[in-house]
Amino acid sequence: HDGVDLALRFVSADIATYVDGYLDLAASRSVDEHRAALAKMNEGPFDFNHVYAHRDGHIGWEMFGRLPRRAKDGLFVRDAHDPDAQWNGYLDFAENPKISSPDGGVVASANSVTDPANFAPIATRTHFEPSYRQDRIEAVLTSRSDHTAATMSALHADVLADYAPPVRDALVALTGEVAAGTVAARTREALAAWDGSFDVDAVGAPVFFFLQQRLLPLVFVPLLGSHVGKRFATGRRGLPRLQRLLVDAADPLRAAIERAAGRSLSALALEALDAACTRIAYGCGTDDVALWRWGSIQRARLGGLLAHIPGIGNRLVAYDGPYPGDDYTVNPNRGLDDGKHLRVLVSGTSRFVCDLSKP
Repeated sequence: HDGVDLALRFVSADIATYVDGYLDLAASRSVDEHRAALAKMNEGPFDFNHVYAHRDGHIGWEMFGRLPRRAKDGLFVRDAHDPDAQWNGYLDFAENPKISSPDGGVVASANSVTDPANFAPIATRTHFEPSYRQDRIEAVLTSRSDHTAATMSALHADVLADYAPPVRDALVALTGEVAAGTVAARTREALAAWDGSFDVDAVGAPVFFFLQQRLLPLVFVPLLGSHVGKRFATGRRGLPRLQRLLVDAADPLRAAIERAAGRSLSALALEALDAACTRIAYGCGTDDVALWRWGSIQRARLGGLLAHIPGIGNRLVAYDGPYPGDDYTVNPNRGLDDGKHLRVLVSGTSRFVCDLSKP
C-alpha cells in the first residue's frame, strides 16, 4: 500500500521423494525406518508436526518440511539487495526440532511452541499460535497416568478454554460501570457467570467472543492508524496481544492506547460491549440474554457452492447445525462471520484414536 516493491521467493520441493517417503512411512516397522521416511518427506511441499508412537514404548515428535537457513530473523521483510538477508540453503532434516521419548512420558503438538527450548532454528516465537491449546493438552495428559482410548477421545472433543477466565475477569472489571437493568448489564452478568466452556449451550461464550472482536479495532486502529490497525486487529496477532494487555494491568501498551484513543480502556470496553450485544441479539434472533447460545451463533454448514444460492440453496444443504469450540480449544475451529452466524471454515475434520496395546 505504500508503493514499495516486494519480491517473493518460494521453497522448491521434490514431489517424487516426498511420495516415496510417504509410502515408506506406511511400511515402517521400526523407529529408525520411520524417521528415515520422514527425512524423505522433508523434501516435499508441506511442513507438518508429526507425532508417532512405537509399540515398544517409544514416542516422538518430529517437524518436517524444507525450511530456509536464514542469516537474520525471518519475521520481517528484508532488503533483497542486502547480502546478509539472503537464504543459505535449507536446514537439514536432522536440524529440525524434535522430541524423543521424553522423561515426562508425554508428547503433544498443537501448532504452537511444542518445545520452548527448541524452536529457534525454524521460526521466531511470534510466528507461533498462542500456547493455549498446547497448555490445555499437556495439563490433561499429565493429570493422570491411566489414560485410555476413551479419555483420549474426550480430550480430542475438549472445548474448555483454560486461557479464558483471566481474560473474562478483566473484561468484566473494565465494563463495571455499565448501567444497571440494561441488556448490556445482563450481558455482562452472563459473561461473569461463564465457566470458559465453548459448548454449544454456553450463554457467555458469544459474549466473550464478540466483546473481544468489537474491542480489537477500538484499541488498535487509534494506536496504529487505519490501514495497519485494521490489518493487525483482524489478523492472527491482534487477539493474543489484546488478551495480554487485558490480563496485565501494568502492560505499557495500555497507556499508549488510551493516549491514542483519547479515552480510557474502560470506555472503549463499554462501547465494545454495546456493539457485541447488538451483534449477538441479531445472530440469536432475540435480545433476551438468557436465550443466547454459542451454538446459535457458530454453525457448521455442509453443502456445495450451489447451497449458497438464495431461494434454492437450502434444498442442497446436507447439514446446518451448532458447532462447539473456538480457535484455541483443543477441539478447534475457525469461522467466518457472515453477518448473522459464524460459519465454521477450518476445524478438526477427522479423529482416529487407537489403543496401541491392542493394534
